[in-house]
Formats: sequence, structure tokens, C-alpha cells
Amino acid sequence: MAPIDLDTIIADAVADTREDFGAAEDLQAQLLAGIGLAIAVAARGNAQAANAMCERASVMIFEQAASVSLMLAADGGL
Repeated sequence: MAPIDLDTIIADAVADTREDFGAAEDLQAQLLAGIGLAIAVAARGNAQAANAMCERASVMIFEQAASVSLMLAADGGL
């Protein structure tokens, strides 16, 4: 199976929601649902493994948001 270019798909979707807070929230909900599904499948019913993956994902989300926020602030926003 060929890899899916999620970066481009997500970047395009984010750009489409830039001016619409509600649409941005909907996109976030869809992305988080996908992450939750991926974690559930990877954990295979192991609650401890799922919890560890969720915690790592939470940290990664925060770090990414903080990093991009700083970059956007330096560039004057999108």
C-alpha cells in the first residue's frame, strides 16, 4: 500500500478552516477521532498501553501547537 500524504491533506484542510472557528473545531474532532482509533487498534485492548499512547499523543500535540504558534507569531500569523 502506498503511503498517504497526510501532511498535505491536513494542511489543505487547516487552510480551508482558517477563517471559520466552528469548522476548525470540527476538523480537530475528526483528527482526534482518527488518533483515538489508531491508538485503540495499536493498544489491542490493553488499557495501560492505550493510556501511555494517549499521554504521548497529548504531549506531542501540545509541543506541535506551541512550536507552530511561536513560528506564526514571529511571522505575523498566517
